[in-house]
Amino acid sequence: MPFSDVSDNSSVYDRLMKLVFSGERAPGERLVERELAKELGVSRIPVRESLRKMLAQGLLVGGDKWEGACTRYYTPDDIRQLIEYRQILEGGAARLAARNANIEDLTRLEQIYQQARENIHNFSWLLQDRLDHQFHDALAAASHNERLIDTMQHLLTECHYVFYVLPSSRLKTKMPEEISAHVIRVWEDHRTILDLIRKADAKNAERVAIAHLQVTGRQSARDFVEE
Repeated sequence: MPFSDVSDNSSVYDRLMKLVFSGERAPGERLVERELAKELGVSRIPVRESLRKMLAQGLLVGGDKWEGACTRYYTPDDIRQLIEYRQILEGGAARLAARNANIEDLTRLEQIYQQARENIHNFSWLLQDRLDHQFHDALAAASHNERLIDTMQHLLTECHYVFYVLPSSRLKTKMPEEISAHVIRVWEDHRTILDLIRKADAKNAERVAIAHLQVTGRQSARDFVEE
């Protein structure tokens, strides 16, 4: 693929985020600027700037002067902090969605919910993972706060990697009934959040969104560290 003259570094950043957190890179793997630029089909300059941004945000780790950027090894304390951070942001997103959501936002959330419910017993972990990501992304979009939406998009990408990609081999050892029960609880919470947003009940939408992440976060943390 020929290099493109990309001036929108934010789009390179978004693409690099998805690439780094796709699961194709092992924890602690060194990220080579030249190889990433080739893979994305862009020059090295926007890749270098995006890596610097990710290092500054703590999404990557590396040495002095932005050299040797590597993917993170996530510790139990990293997981705790990630869950707490998401509770703050997503609680706020639910509160704002209850105030600002329009008919298109509600329709989108309802469509995602219905698709998930229709496929719960015809279980596909990859499908449920994708729909869960879409629901939370649509929830953020319903806040109509551009800064929150942008931050949540990147946070959801990282959370997808940490809570679904990294522990995927351990999740496969769980009994189907255990996974199905967990998924059903998740979508019951989503139904409650959606109903509260429809009612414009900002206070309770925020409360339930935070409580939902407390419960699912604890489960995800156990799946992450479970041997």
